Amino acid sequence: PTRRSSDLAVLNAESRRVGAFRGQRVLLETVADQIAGAINAARMHAELQRRADLFAMTSELSRTALEAGSFEQTLEFISAFIHERFGLEICGIFLAGHDGRLALRARTGPPSRVSERGALPDGPSVTMRAYRTGESQYVPDVRLDPDYCPGSDRVRAEYALPIRLQGRLLGVITTQSATV
Repeated sequence: PTRRSSDLAVLNAESRRVGAFRGQRVLLETVADQIAGAINAARMHAELQRRADLFAMTSELSRTALEAGSFEQTLEFISAFIHERFGLEICGIFLAGHDGRLALRARTGPPSRVSERGALPDGPSVTMRAYRTGESQYVPDVRLDPDYCPGSDRVRAEYALPIRLQGRLLGVITTQSATV
C-alpha cells in the first residue's frame, strides 16, 4: 500500500502460523484506527501542554520584569529568570549602543572574560554572529564552532537569540549550557 500523509504509525502484526490473520483484517484495521486516535490525542495534549507552559512562563517573566525598579534591574531579573528556568550555565543580555557595538548589560553565571570587561572581546563570537546576521545561532557543540568565545570551561552548547522590537535589532540574549 502507498503511504498517506495522514498515516501516523504502522501496526505490525506477525505470526508463525500460515493464515493466522485470515478473516481478521477488519478487526486489525479497527485496532490500528483506535491506536491512531490515541496517538493523535496524545500529540494534541502535548501541544496544549507546551502552549500552556509557554503562556505560564511568559506571564511569570512579565510579572518578574514589572517588579523591577529600574531598567538595569529588569535586565538582571530577566537574565536570572532565563538562567534558572532553563538550567543554564550562563545567560547574558547584550544591547547595542549608539555606536552599534554590543555591551553586556546583564549576566547570570560564573565570572568570565566577558563579564569582567562588560563587552565581547574583539574578534568572532557566536553572539556577534547572531547580531551581525540578525538570526538565531544554535551551536550544539561549542568545541566545533570556530567563533565560540569561551564563557566557562563547563559550557558545551550555546544559543544566541537576537532581540527585536518592531523589526529593529536591539541586541542579543546568549544562553550557554553545560549539557548538549
